[in-house]
Amino acid sequence: MRINPDGSVPPDNPFVGNSGVRPEIWSYGHRNPQGAAIHPVTGKLWESEFGPKGGDEINIPALQPARTMGWPVVSWGSNYDDTHIPDPPSHPEFADAVAHWNPVISSGVAFYTADAILGWKGNLLLSGPSSQAIIRLTLEDETVTG
Repeated sequence: MRINPDGSVPPDNPFVGNSGVRPEIWSYGHRNPQGAAIHPVTGKLWESEFGPKGGDEINIPALQPARTMGWPVVSWGSNYDDTHIPDPPSHPEFADAVAHWNPVISSGVAFYTADAILGWKGNLLLSGPSSQAIIRLTLEDETVTG
């Protein structure tokens, strides 16, 4: 969903004017969003999602307005009964994740904006309750580099 602070719909949302579609929708096919953070430089929303059995993801919905992320047709994980779900590259009509991992991290996200740890400014931090870890992703523009 993408709305203005006053609750109105931005006129450039991808489904404005399409009958039968809510104009607030920006992207869809997200499995289970877990965390969200606004990039401190670009202002774009980054979000983390739980995969099914594996396949947690980081997505930037602003890069793919009106495109589906593919759930439940595709995933980087498996069904809980271990049956295979096609990987996103097998369906180019769906937007793919910026990053994904297996085993799962189960994450909330935050951008590191402080000066206390040299070299971390602008990195994306993932909190992992199930993995009991904090994961730091280095970024270059909208690409995870490490």
